[in-house]
Formats: sequence, structure tokens, C-alpha cells
Amino acid sequence: MSRIFCYILSFFILSACHKDDVTANKIDKRIDATAYIIYEKTKENLKVRRDSLDYFTEQLLKYENSKNPEVKAIAKIFKSIHYRRKTYNELAKKEIDEAINLVPKNNPIQAYALYQKGFLLKGANEYDLAIAAHLEAIKQYEQLKDIEQIANSYAEMGEIYLNKGDLEKAKQNLLKATKLLENKKTNYVYLKASQTLANLYGMSNDFESALALDKEGIQLSDSIHSEFYKVTFLSNKANCYLYSNQLDSAKFYFEKCLAIDIKLGNKTHIADSYANLSNWAMLKNDYTTAETYAKKGIALFEEKDFAVNLYTSYTLLSNIYEKSNQPQKALEAKKESLKYYKKMTSEKKEKATAEYEIIYETDKKERLLLEKEIIEKKRNTTILLLSLGILVLGLFTYLIYKQQLLKNKQIIKENELKQALISIENQNNLQEQRLAISKDLHDNIGSQLTFIISSLDNLKYFEFTKDKLYSKFDAIGTFTRSTITDLRDTIWAMNKESISFEDLKVRTTNFIEAAKTSLLGINFEFNYPENSENSSLNSLQGIDVYRIIQEAVNNAIKHAQATKIAVHFEVIGKGIEIAIIDNGIGFDATTTEAGNGLSSMQKRAAEIDAIFGIEPLEKGTKVSLKFDL
Repeated sequence: MSRIFCYILSFFILSACHKDDVTANKIDKRIDATAYIIYEKTKENLKVRRDSLDYFTEQLLKYENSKNPEVKAIAKIFKSIHYRRKTYNELAKKEIDEAINLVPKNNPIQAYALYQKGFLLKGANEYDLAIAAHLEAIKQYEQLKDIEQIANSYAEMGEIYLNKGDLEKAKQNLLKATKLLENKKTNYVYLKASQTLANLYGMSNDFESALALDKEGIQLSDSIHSEFYKVTFLSNKANCYLYSNQLDSAKFYFEKCLAIDIKLGNKTHIADSYANLSNWAMLKNDYTTAETYAKKGIALFEEKDFAVNLYTSYTLLSNIYEKSNQPQKALEAKKESLKYYKKMTSEKKEKATAEYEIIYETDKKERLLLEKEIIEKKRNTTILLLSLGILVLGLFTYLIYKQQLLKNKQIIKENELKQALISIENQNNLQEQRLAISKDLHDNIGSQLTFIISSLDNLKYFEFTKDKLYSKFDAIGTFTRSTITDLRDTIWAMNKESISFEDLKVRTTNFIEAAKTSLLGINFEFNYPENSENSSLNSLQGIDVYRIIQEAVNNAIKHAQATKIAVHFEVIGKGIEIAIIDNGIGFDATTTEAGNGLSSMQKRAAEIDAIFGIEPLEKGTKVSLKFDL
């Protein structure tokens, strides 16, 4: 590896010597610094910012057409790394193969190119080809006596076999890597191989060996002040405790990982730590905590818009809701995971299209270069080659145009289908609400009308005095007016797709005002949320909330001997809390039996997935209702 660095620096220095002294010094310092950063970052296998890597690669690409094959190979290696980071695997393979063919065997540049090819093929899941590339790299590094890079290739092969599920071969290669560097344990290759080996032991349920390596890795990381490697060992240690059912210890180390991730500021790693803590909480059957951690991770991944991570996170959240018996929320989380699965597929298609366009542009540049060389040798062939180039360009343009037309048509059809599905779903939801209200209309209004008819029929079988008859008619009339009011309320709810707080306020205020006129000595208070323009209830929620308020107020009037009744609304986040409070004589929760009114309120609360509560106060009673808007 040191030879690669020397080749880069030597070429940069020689190329700069042709400038005047002042300019040469500036170029030397800039190019040397750039080459050093690229070399060190790649050698240490650290994550380079994509924009920085693009800049460094751009500097080296100036020498891609160098007459010196070694310098040209170096440029192509870094160009391959650049494409690999963008997951343009075919372009990356093309560049790395060209780099390998530019220099002879047992050359440190070719050996390094073979190592990078193995690393690339591992990421593309072409495991057998990756192993072949690393074995060839090991042969060359053995000739070069580069122990660190030999160990590095063994460590990479250990990871490949681990991905293939061949734990025994993975262990053999990882042990070779750690054995080669047993006198250089602070080397990044030893730390990487040791961490992978600890992970393998954990997967094999050999937790004692895994924890021993994790302990050593944490100490080594502390000795070189590397939080980056330390957190990988801590995470493995936490997982060992998790899968050996030592849940308190698992939580302790997951929280240590989280603290380091927050310190390093890597939001992706922070979100991963939250996912680990969510899995821990699920094993503890603490689904509320599991949901909280999962949502924190989702919030961070949404900032980065990582479709893959959001797909797995929403799948985890769906599992949490399933285990905690919340089927509706589980379904909603599952829909979100499917949305990001579709987005992942779409992004893959977009990447494939982008890679195709880059290949096309690269081929075009190479073709133009070839044409230029042919012109210098034989001008008569230029016209033929140029015509061929125009024909191919036209064909490619036509194919791309046709592909784009088909893609646009597909997008339009998909959007139309999505809109149709949304419309159908909205209509289904509205129909379900109206069916529920219709049932309420049948059960309540129907029974009330039946009572009126029965009361009128009974008048035929009894003799009443004039006063008693008028009294009976008054009672029937009052009950009939109440039934008409209930019918109007139900029709009011059925005719609306949604009910605003203003609608509910007006309806409830009318009811309370009517109560005021007939009940002297009772003070009514009604508070509703002031900033509620963007919030509303569906029709079923509206009628059920209204009926519960009616029943609670009527109970306070009839049974509590209250002089003050207050109705409070409060919007909290995406939910709403309603409280009906009176200052009456209260009730004893241990002795009071649930009457029809209380049962009706509980039933209506259940219809809208609300949490219903009734509790005695020091003076009076509080009826509460909580649900999501």
C-alpha cells in the first residue's frame, strides 16, 4: 500500500515541475494533500463523505488518460470506488477490470485493485467471484510481503462466508486475519476482523467467546480513542446479552451505543440504536416503549429519506402493533412499509436508468476519442465512423424517447389508479360511518317511536280524568319532541362527511341553552378549542360525542343535584380530550351499578375507539373521553 502512495505523490510532483516555481509549489501542496487524503481514507476503509470523494476522484481523473499505466490504473481504481459508492456496480466493475489489466501481476497497484474488486463483488452479492478476487490478491500480497493487506483480504473473505451462511469457513478466515496481526491489535484490520468474529460467535450462541472479544475490542478502541470502532463492539455485546435473555444488560449497552452515536452525530446509527432498543422492549413485552423507540428511529430515517431503513422500521412498528393487539395501527404501519418498499423499487429503477445513461455517455466519450485517433492515422475512415456514431446516437435517443413515453404513460395510469383507490376508500369509510349512524337511528329513534305508539294505543284501554289525560298527552308530546330532536341530530350527522368543532359547539350550545331555560339554578359552562380550524371529527365521532355529552349532562341534572355543569374540549397533538364535570353529590364507584345511560356512553365510546372514564371528584363527578382525530 505504501508503494501506491509513493506512485501517486511521485507522479504529481513530476507533473508539477514543468510549471513556474510559485505555481508549482501551490499545485504540489494541493495535489499532495488530496492524494494523501484519498489514500488514507481508502486504506483505513472509513466512510468518506460522498461530496468529498467526488472531489478527490475528480482531481485524479485528470490523469485518467496518462501515458503512465500505473498512474492511469490508480485513477481508475478511485473512479471505481466512486461508482461503487453510488451503487453503479456495472460501471465500477468496468473501471476496476481496466485498472487490473493496466499493470502486471505482483504489482502493489494490481494487488490493491484485486482487493477493491473483491470488496465491490461482495457488495453486489457475487460471493464466489469476490472470494476468487481476494484469493488472487492474497497471492500477490504474499509476494509483496504486505501482512496487513493479506489479513485485510482474509477478513473480507470471512465476512463473505458469513453472508453466505458458511460459519465454519467464515471463522477460519477471520482467525487467520487476527492471527496475522496479533502483534498489531490496534490496527484497523484487526479491529474489523475481531468485531466480525465476535459477531459470528454470537450468531453461534457462543456468547462467552463473543463477549471476550468484545471486551478486548472495547479496550483497544479506547486505547486509540476510536469511538467509531468502540460502538461496533458495544453493539455486538448488547446483542449477545439480548439473545442470551440478559435483557437488563442488553439495554445498558444499547443505551451506551446510543450515547456514542449521538455524540458522533450520525443520525443513521442513532436510528439503528433506537431500532435495537425497540427490539429489546418487545422482548420485555413493553410495547409502549417499543413503539416510542421505533417512532424515534423512523423520524430520523425520514429526515434522511432512506427508503430501505424506513421499510424495515415500519415493518418493525407493524409487528409491535400486532403483538400489542392494535390491528388498525398495525395495518397503517404495514401500508407505510409497503409505500417505502415501492419507493425502494422505484429508486432501483432510477439508479439503473442513471447508470445506463452514464454508460451511454462514457461509451460516447470513448467513441469520440477513438474517432480522433483514427482521424490522425487515416482521415478517409473518419466520415464512416462519424456516420456510424450519429446513427447509433439516433437509435439510442429514439429508444430512450420511446422508453420515456412508456414510462410517462405508466406513471399516469398508476396515478389514476391511486386516485381511484383513494376515492373508493374514502367512500367506503363514509358508508361505514353512515351505516353505524343508521343502526343508531334504528335502535334509538325506532325504539322511541315504538314507545310513543304504544303509549297512544294504551290510552284506549284505560279511563282517565281530563286532568290526567292532558298530563298523559303532555308527557307523550314532550317525549315526541325529544325524539324529533334526536332524529334531527342523527340526520345532521349523516348529512356531513366531517363535523367541525364549530358545528359541535353550535349543536351542544343549543342543547345546553334549552336545558338552561327549563332548569333554573343550574350554571352551564362550555369551552371548545380556539385553534381548531384544521381539526374535525368524522360523522360517527360527531354524533357519538354529542350523545355522550347529552347523556352526561342529563345524568348530572337528574341524579347529581348539580348547580354547575362544565363541558371542556382540548386538542392534544393528533388526539382530543373531552371532559364533562359537575359539582353535584357524586357517586360511589364501588356500589353504583352501571345503568342504561352509563352503558350507552361506554358503547358509544367503543364505537369510535375512545377511552371512556367516569370518576368521582372531591365534589362532583367527571366524565372523560379520549380518542384520535
